[in-house]
Amino acid sequence: MSFSNWIKWSEAKNKRKVPWKPGLYAVMLSKKNRDDERFDWQKQICFIGMVNDQKKGIRGHIERMLYSMGGKPGHRAGQEMAQKYQDLTKPDFLDRFHVAYWSFDYDVESMDPEDIMAKGRVVGMKYYSIGKFVSLYQRVPQFNREFM
Repeated sequence: MSFSNWIKWSEAKNKRKVPWKPGLYAVMLSKKNRDDERFDWQKQICFIGMVNDQKKGIRGHIERMLYSMGGKPGHRAGQEMAQKYQDLTKPDFLDRFHVAYWSFDYDVESMDPEDIMAKGRVVGMKYYSIGKFVSLYQRVPQFNREFM
């Protein structure tokens, strides 16, 4: 398993292609349309996030991030993007955002040992992904402030 192809943010916003499952997601700001291109480690990746404790999964987390990018509370990185970029609500700006996800199959509310270990794999893959990014670009993604 690995990250999905890149999906233009407006497609993610329209709830296409993004699952209601737990996992990771990477956000990239690119002037080039990368929609449906194979995931690769681009220096334009500005955030790597994870969700392993919500029924709404990756799709719900992206929706919350978009809500916060509109200036509302709920997602720290989304709020920081809103502060940095004042024109986030303009369609041409949102078309520059792309997302790739890596979904995992397990019950987020289960206490079954296999499901608990799957949650740990999601956390581990987030750290691995940020470490991979740092090894390539000698910095963390711009909005992964928790690693600075």
